[in-house]
Amino acid sequence: MNMRGAGEKVATWRHFSYIENVPDQNPNFRSRFVIERKGDVFKVPSNLTAKGVTSNKITLSWTQDVYGSLCPLQKYDISWTSSVEASEAGYDVIDSTATTYTLSDLAACTPYVFTLRSVNSEGSSDHTNNTVKTTEAGKYNIDGSTEEHVPQSYQLEKQCLSVICSKESLELSLPVMNLSVPVPDAPPSLDCQSAENGYEFTVAWTKPEKNNCLKNYRVTYTGQILWSSEVLTETDSVPDTNIHLRDLIPYTKYNVCVAGDIGSNTYGNYACCTTTTPEERE
Repeated sequence: MNMRGAGEKVATWRHFSYIENVPDQNPNFRSRFVIERKGDVFKVPSNLTAKGVTSNKITLSWTQDVYGSLCPLQKYDISWTSSVEASEAGYDVIDSTATTYTLSDLAACTPYVFTLRSVNSEGSSDHTNNTVKTTEAGKYNIDGSTEEHVPQSYQLEKQCLSVICSKESLELSLPVMNLSVPVPDAPPSLDCQSAENGYEFTVAWTKPEKNNCLKNYRVTYTGQILWSSEVLTETDSVPDTNIHLRDLIPYTKYNVCVAGDIGSNTYGNYACCTTTTPEERE
């Protein structure tokens, strides 16, 4: 006796059978009674969407179609992560009994990846396909700070993918993500100030008008030592629109280039300036 219609698919099943033979005096007679029970593991939830997006919140919603009501739904497992952590930290899993859930305390201007499955006493469905949504720009950063930049130490640790601000869902696959990033303009008004001595000078600039998700500035400076053939190159990262270069070499021509840094080794257009440190005097 099959409790399902022909051709219906179920995710898991249980099979119970009982066979009873009539006594030996009638060996040709045999009765068989078989009971099958196919459990109701729910289908994969559908229409998973992310909406109500702000700089630190995303609301998920979905729909659920079921095979039957033998085993009622217990919960939904929602797996989610910041995509900059996906290849390292994996997913956090939370439970929901409704078909909507709001994630809060998120980082600004950061892609988040979501997937979910339905769970009941028979087991769980397959996971939905990944849904990716990027939070809007704002002052809520993944390290908990309220500054408009993420510390460089964090950026250097999370080099999984480029981060952009977008109000649209991004169709991405994990863990490798290739994004078309709108990079910042070159910082205007870049000025290599005259070096007062041979060991230090200050470089200043202003924030570019086009500054898509700019978090830091990448500063690369090359020193051509005028009394030798040696060329030195250094790179630094700063959150402010100036940097004071120290421990330099006297009588050296320095070429300094600055670009907006939006994280994950993605930089904007460079602006450059030049200055020469004076000779060391005895």
